[in-house]
Amino acid sequence: MTVLPASAVQFIQDGAGMFSASTVAQLDERLSAFNSQTGKEIVVVTTPSLNGATLQSAADSAFNQQSINGVLIYIARDDRRDMIVPDRAGVQAGWFAQDVLANIRATMESQFKAEDYDGGIASAVNSLLQIYRAHLGSLQQSRSGYVAGQNQPVSRGVHLSMFWWIIILVVGFLIVRSIMRVATMARYSNMPPPGGAPPPGGYGPGYGPGYGPGYGYGGYGGGGGSFWSGLLGGLGGAWLGNELFRGGGGIGGLGSGSSDSGNAPDASGWQSDPGQAGAGSGGDWSGGGFGSDFGGGDSGGSGDFGGGGGDSGGGW
Repeated sequence: MTVLPASAVQFIQDGAGMFSASTVAQLDERLSAFNSQTGKEIVVVTTPSLNGATLQSAADSAFNQQSINGVLIYIARDDRRDMIVPDRAGVQAGWFAQDVLANIRATMESQFKAEDYDGGIASAVNSLLQIYRAHLGSLQQSRSGYVAGQNQPVSRGVHLSMFWWIIILVVGFLIVRSIMRVATMARYSNMPPPGGAPPPGGYGPGYGPGYGPGYGYGGYGGGGGSFWSGLLGGLGGAWLGNELFRGGGGIGGLGSGSSDSGNAPDASGWQSDPGQAGAGSGGDWSGGGFGSDFGGGDSGGSGDFGGGGGDSGGGW
């Protein structure tokens, strides 16, 4: 798989000192490897306090300022608030629905309530990685036909499938057979009839005995032509049916670079979308219940997916 340039973003930014050094090192190593493989980022930012700002505005600001190309987990320690903000590409691809993000937060916040901060952040990171891994197939497919994050097809050269080699061989055989047939006809038409002069009445217009209009070559005459025409028609119909079934945009491997995989339903989630925040999901672990994007909590729209609740809700 293609290795992408390393991100300039630091993946675990524990400004509030919530996690152990070993947890930070382990998560940094895993997230760095993930970024090298996919180009996507999962970034964790902790801060001691919101300092009067709303959770959403603080999380959006961190997401945009660092041009995060993936997902941000933003945590305000003293306010006991947290928010998960995915990029717009992931939201549009349907990977990060609100209920999915809310479940990830619920697990993380339950561990935060028990003051297991290392376990909580590790579970959230693992859950986000699993979402991305579930779509790795579409990333590999899109790279085979398209440059990630772009709509330009990658040139793949000319490739002839086995089917087309068979067609070429069959056509070549038919051409050679036709040439040989013409040469044979010319040779026999110039031969004198056996036994000397023709009998009274002759053998018909220009034909010797046994050399009527069919020339005696049933296997190579009109019947043979019908056989080969039928064969080519059948092969052509089989190829056309296969192309229609696959929904291919070109002729086998001779197309202009279009690819079924490039049109995979979820391939758009891998597009490069730095700094473009999608709808985030925020909550708390103070014991007052988690905010909800469908109620009065602090999850609500972010970026181009505006709307949603205010900055109410409890903490953890």
